[in-house]
Amino acid sequence: MTNPKSIYFAAGWFTPAQKQAYDQALAAMNQNPSLAADQSYVPLAHPYKNLDVGQHPEYLKDPEWATATYKGDLLGIKQTDLVAAVYLPKAEDVGCGVEIGYAHALGKPVVLIIPDAQFGEPINLMAWGAADVVMRLSEMATYDFSSLTANFYPGAVY
Repeated sequence: MTNPKSIYFAAGWFTPAQKQAYDQALAAMNQNPSLAADQSYVPLAHPYKNLDVGQHPEYLKDPEWATATYKGDLLGIKQTDLVAAVYLPKAEDVGCGVEIGYAHALGKPVVLIIPDAQFGEPINLMAWGAADVVMRLSEMATYDFSSLTANFYPGAVY
């Protein structure tokens, strides 16, 4: 695999299921030789002024933090090669939806990563339409992101 790609790592982390999938996908990203993990953008690794909202949720009410975080994340999408979004069909994250749509509008490839046990479940029509590739989470560590090939998701949409 040549020419490792940088990714914008889109994922919810607000519920136990989202956090579990987030951790598994992040570990897979760091194992995949076709991904330049050190050049990728993981939003939680780029907190504005190093403010950790997990430890200090009061920052979520701070307009300065919110504005800088939002704009920083959009820059992360612009500066990376593609967006890989951890997508849970029954626990969608609205922020991921915006990130997916923004990347699609910029012409960036969008890859949906679905936990294996949920692969094939119905997904949102808009996420389905914006995705170029949909894969199982177990495939992420070995998939060749330097040579994307569009595929077809076997599940229904809603």
